[in-house]
Amino acid sequence: MIGVPADLPVAIDPCPLIDALVEVRFDPAVQPEAVFGILLAKLRDRFPKVVPLRHAI
Repeated sequence: MIGVPADLPVAIDPCPLIDALVEVRFDPAVQPEAVFGILLAKLRDRFPKVVPLRHAI
């Protein structure tokens, strides 16, 4: 995992972020349906708050 440089903040209060999005493209070695669950399990401790959003129309 990539570490956070010491001179960057870990948190900002109040948090100015309203929404965040990430896109990752790769050929998985596991079933494609399992990728989100595996990724979420690895990141859950670092990012405990997950808010599902509506799908874009």
